[in-house]
Amino acid sequence: MSMNKYRLISNVVRSLQAVCGILVFPLFLYSAATNNAVLLGVSIFFALIFICILLLISVCRTSFDKLIEEEDRRLWARKKQKMLRQAEALSLVRNCSLEDIFIERFKAVLCKGPVSKDLEFLDYSYAVEWVGECASYKSRCAVVDSLFYLAEKGRLGLTSLSVYKKFHLKNTEKRSFDLRYNELVKEADFLARRRAWLKSKLDVAVCRLVNALLDIKGNNLKYNQVKLRKELSKIDNVAALRFDDDCSSDRSMSVTDAAESVFVSLPYNKCKSLVRLLFEIATEGGAGIGEKNLLMLILAQMNLKENDVELLIRNYGLRSESHKSQKASADQLKECYALLDVEEGASVQQIQEAYHRMALLCHPDLPRNANRLQECQSLMAKINAAYAQLVVR
Repeated sequence: MSMNKYRLISNVVRSLQAVCGILVFPLFLYSAATNNAVLLGVSIFFALIFICILLLISVCRTSFDKLIEEEDRRLWARKKQKMLRQAEALSLVRNCSLEDIFIERFKAVLCKGPVSKDLEFLDYSYAVEWVGECASYKSRCAVVDSLFYLAEKGRLGLTSLSVYKKFHLKNTEKRSFDLRYNELVKEADFLARRRAWLKSKLDVAVCRLVNALLDIKGNNLKYNQVKLRKELSKIDNVAALRFDDDCSSDRSMSVTDAAESVFVSLPYNKCKSLVRLLFEIATEGGAGIGEKNLLMLILAQMNLKENDVELLIRNYGLRSESHKSQKASADQLKECYALLDVEEGASVQQIQEAYHRMALLCHPDLPRNANRLQECQSLMAKINAAYAQLVVR
């Protein structure tokens, strides 16, 4: 009998079971409510028959389900044998080991990379199963270690990372990887709570960014306060209401946290509008080194598109002659690229992505960095300075 017939019979049996369950109890309740002894006896008799039918249907359903599961296992075994033969043929063509073929397919899906056309025949679940069971122990440990490296860099999610639990590892390595996984879970929870806190502080954050620039500009600022409130109301009404003399004394939030709060809370267009407003405030009457450094610190926390960043920097004259004369030497730029772990000549978008990756590793607020707080604070300051130097060079 074919699998389709098995599945059809199983579905019919499930339907009969549901119908019997629906009919038995209303009939029994109706007969009990009428107080008719004959009808009650008949209903009890039919109820017993229905119960027997239910039991019989349950037995049939279980047997059919087992047949379906066995047939699925046989089909999957045949499919695996076919994929294995194809993989062996491909390994001969490529002149590489079978292990390399399966690991390449496994990593291509997890790392969201391109899958070569000659590997499309290989099912991902079989690749995971084969690597976890048949690959050499050294290769298994190396694959799992690379997965954790990607997760710690922020390039792999925890759901994808949890596939390592299917690998057959020794107890010592398994405990080590479990500890690393639990640390990542704690950090994910911490980052989720931090993101919620940043969203709740949007009104304070907007005012903090504006006031940070006002503090630098001081009495030299000729920006109309009425115009400022009007511009803020276009971005966020709550922030516009909070922007008053009392708010200027609020220094509980750092500038980087304020910029990150804006980025995670506002839509992209409003976030870009606020950055443009900050650039206008900073360049009112000419922007000095302090304003430029602060703007770059703010830009580092906002994942704006490359062309938008370039447009802002060009339109507001941050690449003035005075600034060009102070730009870093070639050796200093090399150090900045090395610090952010990007190639020389990388685009603004690549520099932004590298900055966010490094921030995930070195941010002093992360739980895993609690034991080296001062080191992370100094490293984060260097990363911010390197980002500012590379973007406005």
